[in-house]
Amino acid sequence: MTIVAMIVTACASCGSGGDAPLVLYPNETVKAYFALTRQDDFSVVDGAGVRGAEIGPQTKQTAVAAVGATFLTDGFATLTLPRVENARDGRSDSGVGDPLLSVHWTIVQPSMLSPKKPQVQVFAAHKKAVGRSVYEAEDVSWLDVFGGGFDESRVGADLWWGSSTVKAGIAATVLSPHAREIDGVERRPGRGARATATVGYAFGELGKVVAGTTVERRGKREAGGEAIKGSETVDNAVFLGGDVMVTATQAVRLTVSRSAAYGRNRNASSARGVTLAWLGAW
Repeated sequence: MTIVAMIVTACASCGSGGDAPLVLYPNETVKAYFALTRQDDFSVVDGAGVRGAEIGPQTKQTAVAAVGATFLTDGFATLTLPRVENARDGRSDSGVGDPLLSVHWTIVQPSMLSPKKPQVQVFAAHKKAVGRSVYEAEDVSWLDVFGGGFDESRVGADLWWGSSTVKAGIAATVLSPHAREIDGVERRPGRGARATATVGYAFGELGKVVAGTTVERRGKREAGGEAIKGSETVDNAVFLGGDVMVTATQAVRLTVSRSAAYGRNRNASSARGVTLAWLGAW
């Protein structure tokens, strides 16, 4: 393994609040990821796009552990496990979040000889609703909410032009939540899509910086087979991150982000986030 190989290969969506924070590069067999994210400065955006005070947690800290392994030649799978701690007015509660299993397949490998040719990956993922959701919450400030409440399957593709100093990428994901019966009523979050666009710059063998935006759109939620008027979701997020290589196989990543950051957002939560992560490969 070389440092250059770790820098020039990457993905558009990884580490940006996309589908999975961990990707394996072509010359890696096993890789681990540990991160701590702190979110604060929350505000809620209603269905009309008007911002107001958040009634939920004032701060949220999420510890994430992920591990991935290659299979066959061009595929790898990752498992991501979060643990969430919510706090407000001196009170706090913590619990497990929703785990995510993802499978990636690289159908076009990057090449230093052809920098205009992108790395192309396709992926599928499934999030299992394990953490307590708002439907089971007992705390008035939702401090005991750690998950989304619904299983969700995802498929998508990721293109990354990473073979030159200046880098760029784009990823697109289809989001398909599964219905669930709650209090005798079948409910389903809105189906939707997420797109991530990034640009980056590599500092030789030292690391790289990447900036980008993630745009998510979801249709109306459903209850009892009927669409709920005005329940569509729009979330336009931004992020800026940097990786520093500490050894040939390890890196430290710092990322700052803001959800519902620009444009007209709807039925979204705006928050500032800071993530410090360690990545190591074998």
